[in-house]
Amino acid sequence: MRNLTEREAAVLAAADNLADGHAYRTPSPTEAAILRSAGEMLLSVDRRDLATLEGEYLQAFFALGHQSLDPSAFSVFQCLSASMALEIIGNYCRLARISVSLVEPCFDNLSDILKRHGVPLRPIPDALFADPAALIRRLEEDQCDAVLLVSPNNPSGRHLSEAAFRAVVDHCAHHRKIFALDACFRFYLPEEHVYDQYALLAASGADWVVVEDTGKTWPTQEVKAPFFAASRSLASSLGAIYSDFLLLGSPFAMRLLTELVRASSDDGLDSVRRIVRSNREVLDACLAGTALRSVGESFMSVSWLAVEPPATAEEFCALLARRGVHVLPGGPFFWSDPTQGARFLRVSLVRDPESFRRSAEVIAQTCRARAEV
Repeated sequence: MRNLTEREAAVLAAADNLADGHAYRTPSPTEAAILRSAGEMLLSVDRRDLATLEGEYLQAFFALGHQSLDPSAFSVFQCLSASMALEIIGNYCRLARISVSLVEPCFDNLSDILKRHGVPLRPIPDALFADPAALIRRLEEDQCDAVLLVSPNNPSGRHLSEAAFRAVVDHCAHHRKIFALDACFRFYLPEEHVYDQYALLAASGADWVVVEDTGKTWPTQEVKAPFFAASRSLASSLGAIYSDFLLLGSPFAMRLLTELVRASSDDGLDSVRRIVRSNREVLDACLAGTALRSVGESFMSVSWLAVEPPATAEEFCALLARRGVHVLPGGPFFWSDPTQGARFLRVSLVRDPESFRRSAEVIAQTCRARAEV
């Protein structure tokens, strides 16, 4: 397999598929009622109402994330996928001959897209998120033209505190760098770590772009309403590239996601987060005393597992696949040096509890059987 997405695609039909990080869980009763009305929504929406539909969607999305929606400060571009937004950013970097400081580890399509466009890359370890001063020193050493970070990061869940976020944005504004943020896992971040990123960006004077997504959060069978927001300084250039990809976002997807976002607002995101908490507890209990240990943030919708030496992630992936359970190895997440990920696994937690428990038990049994060899 050439990349992580190909690994995910190869096992889509598997019963115990814990590879992709998309939201494949049973909807809550409220979500199910909304999804049952999808046919009526599809028949009722009209592209002539696009401005109203998009406005309602963005208002709901930004309110749920406790973010400021200020149309005078930035432009929003609806996409078909978050990867499409990243492809547009990659195009822009190539045309503008921009080098990028890119977070590591991260899902490998970020680095693959940029590499495909010939964009020079320098790695930024996500461990530096916890030390704003060290993070800024690293960015100053790299001397790249742009900074692309993922927060919360996939796979580790590490995230930028408000102090770290301010420091990076101020650094970019001062040095005339572009700040790009992938916030696709935003809604798993606990409230005590949430702050108004868009207000800080709007007031910063920096050139910036933020990528948002819904596919990791709501169980919509890949009907999504992702978008990217860009500062006024970048909107025209990015918009010109965007126009080559898409005429408009789906009015139906925006209507459907508006209702799901509102439902999550009503229940305080409990339907989104509860299954992640319960599945993580099951996995951690099953793996106690084995060669696998959770090292990622506990709120994250994927579990980042360290593999005890001398075993490797690829070895475990192969053993698990033979028993019908599919996870991702850590190597490809470390795009500058895959050997750094040789002893990490990523396990998706957004799955139905019954099937997830079965998968977790197989993982634990595999660990113990290997230890006895």
